[in-house]
Amino acid sequence: SGGRIYNVKSGILCDLNGTIKKLAVSPNGKSMAVIYTANNGREYVHVGDLWERSKRLFKSNKEHYPVAVGYSFNGDILLIADYDSNIYFYNNHNFKLSKHIPVGDLVDALAMSADSRYLATASGNTVKLWDVESNQMVDRIQLKGLVKSMEFTDKHQTLTILTDDSLFTLYDVKSLSVTKNI
Repeated sequence: SGGRIYNVKSGILCDLNGTIKKLAVSPNGKSMAVIYTANNGREYVHVGDLWERSKRLFKSNKEHYPVAVGYSFNGDILLIADYDSNIYFYNNHNFKLSKHIPVGDLVDALAMSADSRYLATASGNTVKLWDVESNQMVDRIQLKGLVKSMEFTDKHQTLTILTDDSLFTLYDVKSLSVTKNI
């Protein structure tokens, strides 16, 4: 809504003076990350406290050109996908950079498993599954439609993928195979 973020309790959380492009809410309910385009045309990640009005926790610097944001399943890690084809991992408490994974593609969507072992990245109609500890790709999934969204189940065994052809694909992480298309 014109760069403004609201909550039910206190009204406007922050006014970003720009256009919000993407949004992720921390699973622990403490913060919300948005990618927004500022009036100067530059894109940033803004992380705001969901409970205190206008309390900014983090703003990305000029080194980042963000394309997607997300959180680890417990909300401890903020994930930023960048135009440089890297995924940056930030501690969601002190916002220190802890690592990055070069994924080789411009990422449209991302998700992290509940145990933080796997990272799924989507680019167009391709999903890549990464081992976070080794930074190695463990599988690639080709889909017919473009990936719109994806999430891991809370038991981190299944990745659910939604594509623009309205198809849900269930992917089993343990067997590295598609189990069902709905």
